[in-house]
Amino acid sequence: MNSIKNHLMCEEIHKRFSLHPKVRKAMESIEREVFVPAPFKHFAYTLNALSMQAQQYISSPLTVAKMTQYLEIDHVDSVLEIG
Repeated sequence: MNSIKNHLMCEEIHKRFSLHPKVRKAMESIEREVFVPAPFKHFAYTLNALSMQAQQYISSPLTVAKMTQYLEIDHVDSVLEIG
């Protein structure tokens, strides 16, 4: 089930960048907080990159949305973002 937090995050992204419906659907289907350590979960849906540990960051959702959209992914493609 999609969360309200995901929906609101995508609304904020869409104010700054015109999201393709397929990219938006993908972004809304992933619970971002799963990838964020417990102390930072309350920041998971902000449009900022988050510092995780020394010299490690999780990309901003806006950056992820742009990169994903610019890849022009087809329904059979998968993406692994590294680093």
